[in-house]
Amino acid sequence: MCDPGTNCQGLSGPQRREILASDPVTGEVHGPGVVREALVAKKLAQVYGRRGATYLTEAGRQVRARLQRHVGESHGPPESSEPGGFAAATGDETAGEGSEDRAEQVARAWAGVVEIRRLSGAGGVPAAWERSRMVWAVALALEAAGVPASAVDRRGRRVRSGYRVVAGTEPGSVRVEWRGPAASGAHREAEDRLGCAAARLAERGWAATAYLGSGGRRYLVVVPRT
Repeated sequence: MCDPGTNCQGLSGPQRREILASDPVTGEVHGPGVVREALVAKKLAQVYGRRGATYLTEAGRQVRARLQRHVGESHGPPESSEPGGFAAATGDETAGEGSEDRAEQVARAWAGVVEIRRLSGAGGVPAAWERSRMVWAVALALEAAGVPASAVDRRGRRVRSGYRVVAGTEPGSVRVEWRGPAASGAHREAEDRLGCAAARLAERGWAATAYLGSGGRRYLVVVPRT
């Protein structure tokens, strides 16, 4: 039915994204009407129920599984079926350059992560491909949980307080800091803020341990929960 290396059944990019972003349990598709209608016409979705919601058919679920496997094999992020389709905020982005529908993109990316975990049997802990791109995965988990990311201006100066995710010093780990402008008080609030971030990460399958580094700078070391 579908060659994972190509567009499944001639699906467009928006159609593939909506299939990937469908509800992991019910298969409900929430995309634009024209996209949902196209999926219905291809017999990959059907409309039923009092509110006329659109749900993936069994054929649609099979296509979703194939697309999801292709995402994992190509190491592409789950918001898109193409590598590089979504960039999670690590805290080093330039302020003001995000898209207007950022919240929707983040929600779709996280839904893709949840679906990959389900399909791979990982359950509530990070799947294997998350572990192969941990900075991206941890940053997405934080952003999806509503934790604000730090940001810089075009000169690289901190202009917004929030988390910053970087690769850890030990293999299989990442480091999460709380950074902000020099006069923002981010250094003083880091303990509380990082504690909240650790709790949000735990809810999403990650284990975070707090440390006090040189100069009194606090940070988290994050690894996949087992």
